[in-house]
Amino acid sequence: MPEIQSFHRSIDKQIQANKGKNLYYFDRDALFKFSEGNNILSQRHKFGEILSDTAIQESLIEYTLSNVLREFFQTNQYITVNERDKSILRKIYKKLLSELSDQQISLSDIASRHFTRLTTWLSYSNPHIEKFNPSNQKTAVEVVCSEYSAELQLELLDLNPKNILEPILDIGCGEHAHLSAYLKEKELNVIGIDRLLNKKESWLYEISWFEYEFKPDSWGTIISNLSFTSHFLNNHLREDGFYLEYAQKYMEILQSLKQGGAYHYAPSLPFIEEHLDKKRYRVDRKNINTDHQRTIVTRL
Repeated sequence: MPEIQSFHRSIDKQIQANKGKNLYYFDRDALFKFSEGNNILSQRHKFGEILSDTAIQESLIEYTLSNVLREFFQTNQYITVNERDKSILRKIYKKLLSELSDQQISLSDIASRHFTRLTTWLSYSNPHIEKFNPSNQKTAVEVVCSEYSAELQLELLDLNPKNILEPILDIGCGEHAHLSAYLKEKELNVIGIDRLLNKKESWLYEISWFEYEFKPDSWGTIISNLSFTSHFLNNHLREDGFYLEYAQKYMEILQSLKQGGAYHYAPSLPFIEEHLDKKRYRVDRKNINTDHQRTIVTRL
């Protein structure tokens, strides 16, 4: 439908206009405004009629939600969003669409209300983000995660495709799934999961590790390079971190290994590895450099 495609382009343009801006800047109203030439704004007079079609409204909300979350995640990899957070965010964008259809409300007021709601949502869902974004700074502090080549990941994690135990699960495989794709080309049975994916394949799933079900005795090899354990470590070190949830998920991951299967990851997690049952798991930790280690946990 051409009209929907036009709205999608307007949404993309608006997200791009706000890219990298700090929601906690002291003069938020001056920083966050609607971009000029926005097709949605130019059609406010008939927006109410358009939104009366529930399917169109939900489609716009889901498109916006997906792309806004992608922008958040790309700005700071330690932003986490669960289903409850997504539900609240949907309501925020539903409210925005409703206000845009009401021509009695000025665009400046709508923008002010919306970005205040968005900031409140971020403070509620990820309170640690505000601490790293001072109110006198217009640009948000970026914490991005590089996606390494397959060859480098194999070296860092001590993986040999010739003798790797299948099936293989790559947790946080990255947007381009370099390692998963490499292993797939070797005709290995591999699945990659990530909350952001740029490619669509039957063996790739766009899902967070908290939503993914790690079934017991399922995997021969599990991989996570600078993904799950990096987030676990970050939450372990934060006062407001979800360290208990990560500890539970970590044990769930280990229990999903087949007997003889191994979990290869970096960075290491010595604070939990030392408490693993030595009768059930063997831990092999190795220095990658002066600051980082990698670990292989094998289920005995």
